[in-house]
Amino acid sequence: MPENLGYPVNSSRDDIYFFAPANTTLLDNAIFSSDRGSECCLAAYTVSKTPKKRMSTGVILDCKDNQPVAGAEVIMKDASGKTFKTVTGEDGKYTFDLTGDIKQSQLSVTKEKYNETTVDITVEGVNDAAWHTDILNNAAVCIEKKLVIKAENVVTVYFDFDQSLLKERGVAQLDSIYNVLMEDSTATLQVSGYTDGLGSAIYNQKLSDKRAKACADYLIQKGIDSARITFESFGACCPVEMEKINGRDNPDGRSRNRRALINVKKD
Repeated sequence: MPENLGYPVNSSRDDIYFFAPANTTLLDNAIFSSDRGSECCLAAYTVSKTPKKRMSTGVILDCKDNQPVAGAEVIMKDASGKTFKTVTGEDGKYTFDLTGDIKQSQLSVTKEKYNETTVDITVEGVNDAAWHTDILNNAAVCIEKKLVIKAENVVTVYFDFDQSLLKERGVAQLDSIYNVLMEDSTATLQVSGYTDGLGSAIYNQKLSDKRAKACADYLIQKGIDSARITFESFGACCPVEMEKINGRDNPDGRSRNRRALINVKKD
């Protein structure tokens, strides 16, 4: 059944005498006449169908409360390496005009006080209702807030060399933190793990992760909701003591760098 193509092909004036060459796509290079540009006479117009515009859209959310994150910088990198940049609005949404295939494309999201996040784009649906634009709706992306340690309420738990087992002193410290959490249901924890400078970067990253996780697991096993605890591992980053003095090893300094920092946050 014939269908009105709408503006700008059809108008409120007389649009007649449509002609399309044989053996070609119907709207490849068609001709029609119309008096839309005159009070009296017909004029010839050509019409061809161009590809629909394509847009990619999605939303950035806070991983903890699932609320939209405004002002986040979103960079899309397609399979060819071309990048597109935008910033989320108050509703956490972003939009890109597409020029190529979205397959194998990635999104990188950065926002102050949040960890940078990179994910593969996943298209959950396509809205092709408009004649001029197809909108690709991407899966939501959540970003996590950075671990923020405040010196005034930090508890330091120390570990033996190459170990992630809690020492007696560390257990006592965690028991005190447990009591604080039980007394204040709004309090949360941030745990960061560290190592000394001995060992490879990869090994120290894993070891610091085990130390942070040991503290978190102890409190979770005592009944603290895991949602109230976040942790990160930093390897040999950020030593608090010098590990060599005048070129000589400083064992005491290394022992103070083998630690987990626990920040109690009260809302």
